[in-house]
Amino acid sequence: MKVLEVIKKNKKQYLITLLTCLIVVFSISKGSTIEKRPLAKREPSRRQLEVNNESKQEANLQESQTTSKSSDEDKEDTLAYKDGSYTGQAQGYKGEVKVQVSVKNGKIDKINIVEHSDDEDYFNKAKSLTDEVIKAQDTNVDAVSGATFSSNGILDAIQNALESGV
Repeated sequence: MKVLEVIKKNKKQYLITLLTCLIVVFSISKGSTIEKRPLAKREPSRRQLEVNNESKQEANLQESQTTSKSSDEDKEDTLAYKDGSYTGQAQGYKGEVKVQVSVKNGKIDKINIVEHSDDEDYFNKAKSLTDEVIKAQDTNVDAVSGATFSSNGILDAIQNALESGV
């Protein structure tokens, strides 16, 4: 008896709830008519292609256990950079990131961030990558979590600067 009293008091709300339930049951029984489209495929970035290429090269090196002294010397020659000061830029989160890279004795000596448009909090986290690049002598270092776009902007700008000096 109490249920009927509640229904009489809240007739409008009861009818709305009942209709909603019927619509849900009907939709489930008939199946969804929403067109499902495949997700758009994104082209891999230049950086991802470089990482994949390097991974393949490492796998090939592991497969071939024999190395000659001359090939090791050739590899060392390709790792050395030409001495000088180079400028590079790339897209950060909010705009261009511009860096200046100094190479001394064939090695990355100093990296200065000339300008950027990113938020200071995020960009300051990503700035530490310059030390990592100098330490590794390579731009193939992990991006800073929480500042991925700024990190990639810095790394790509450094890579572009180094490529301009080749």
